[in-house]
Amino acid sequence: MCIFDGVNTSAPLLACAEDFSIDAISEVIIVTPAEPVSIQASAENLSGCVTVSFNSNATGQRDGWLAEISCIPACQKIEARLTTSDPMIQPLDTGWIDACPGQRIFLSAQGNFPQEGLFYNHRDSAQYIWDFGDGTIKYGQNVDHTFNSPGGYIVQLTIEDQLGCTNFNFINQRVRISDKPNFSINPAIDLNRPFCSGDTISLKATINRTDPNSVIAVIPKETSFLAQRIRSDSLPLPDGTGVPYETSLKFSNFQIGQTLNDVQDLSSICVNMEHSYMRDLEIKLTCPNGQSVILHEYPGRAGARSIDLGVPNYNDDDLIRPGLGFDYCWTPNATRGTWIAFSATGNLGTPATLPPGDYNPFDSLSNLEGCPLNGEWTISVEDLWAFDNGFIFSWGIQFNPALYPDLETFTPAIESYSWTNTPDLIYFSPDSIISATVNAGENAYVFSVQDEFGCAYDTAIIVNILPLTHPDCYDCEEQKNLINLRDTTLCAGESINLIAGQPFSSIRIGFSAFPMYDSIGNANHPSSTPYESTITVNSIFP
Repeated sequence: MCIFDGVNTSAPLLACAEDFSIDAISEVIIVTPAEPVSIQASAENLSGCVTVSFNSNATGQRDGWLAEISCIPACQKIEARLTTSDPMIQPLDTGWIDACPGQRIFLSAQGNFPQEGLFYNHRDSAQYIWDFGDGTIKYGQNVDHTFNSPGGYIVQLTIEDQLGCTNFNFINQRVRISDKPNFSINPAIDLNRPFCSGDTISLKATINRTDPNSVIAVIPKETSFLAQRIRSDSLPLPDGTGVPYETSLKFSNFQIGQTLNDVQDLSSICVNMEHSYMRDLEIKLTCPNGQSVILHEYPGRAGARSIDLGVPNYNDDDLIRPGLGFDYCWTPNATRGTWIAFSATGNLGTPATLPPGDYNPFDSLSNLEGCPLNGEWTISVEDLWAFDNGFIFSWGIQFNPALYPDLETFTPAIESYSWTNTPDLIYFSPDSIISATVNAGENAYVFSVQDEFGCAYDTAIIVNILPLTHPDCYDCEEQKNLINLRDTTLCAGESINLIAGQPFSSIRIGFSAFPMYDSIGNANHPSSTPYESTITVNSIFP
């Protein structure tokens, strides 16, 4: 029995349900009572009608079907509001949250329920669901999140009440995560040549440009917002319920009314998942206007080889315990065929496992041409046979970046910079230093910058200072001339007084280290990995 959202079967499909299942092993038909399914015409269906298509089996074990028509409260309006954030939004009305990789961002939201109590009460039962655009989903009015990778992200908030009604607006909060600037080291300046104790070393840095006299040039890096949305929600796929498990991605940064006109612009649909029996499943993608495509069709179990997705947990029971997910993608130009076609011909190993990679969908992705790009794209997974289960850990859709009317970019400007001041410097300014260290050792001269997002980045110039006793730091002929040694002629019987000594016996040979500055604490240097800084002593003679 299938139900369509309109006046005929050409309308978008709302749901399908089977009233019985066949045990392919024993060839016994098992009649199972159908679970009641609630169906409602969508808001886009102005007729308010639904069409039912019913196919009876040849045995006549089911004579027909029953439906009950009833009125339920219409969805009351919900508006999502972002109330506070840390860091603050700049500017407040249309701005960004700017932060650094690894920085915690705090967000608070409040729902506006203007029709509370009109048909039903839903303010206190509403659930707040945050999608951070990097695959992370969190719940609650007050949340925090850390973006570990640079880039632009669009945060969405869904407020859902007890009837499944959601907010009518998108908050579209943009978050910009800074990227490390390019620290370019000038290859024309040789810092690997020998430097001896007491030599002067001059180092210069420039910002936003290159300079042949500078050892470092720092150029800010342009970063863009992502053309892909990912959702990571660890969606369990319980065993054989026949109920679709769904999760959605919301897109809102295309032009109003923009549609998918060329299937090649749908670069990929990817899932990271595991399941202990691939043939149990049917997987479908539905776009915002109800058009859908079957990515993997349920083939039935008759004569089938047992094939895993990812590395499932075979030891779970009623408690579904996640295994290890593999990345599977459906793309317009894949060459492997469908999951079923590949599994019939491929070498799947033992136990048989579908390898990760790109596959063809069961239906042509051209079925999605004409779909609105903005709105909810929903993946549904239905387990249609008992004894096996699994998990979807994340899924995402990648569109051609050219579809975006203006894929926003940003370049955080450098606001401050400086060399690190060390005791061996005889001249210091933010962009230039001169060192004349007395001691030998490996020195790290650190140059740091801070951008307008408040993010600090640095690099180090490593210079190896040799002690005066190193052979590269003195010349025997030069030493001989300094103490006025000369050839002398003697007659038989004459004598000469010769004094031998150590030329460096009165010189203090010191070694020191100026390593890259690093914070020391239990968080980054616990007892098992203490902070270490090494001084290599060498070239002391005798």
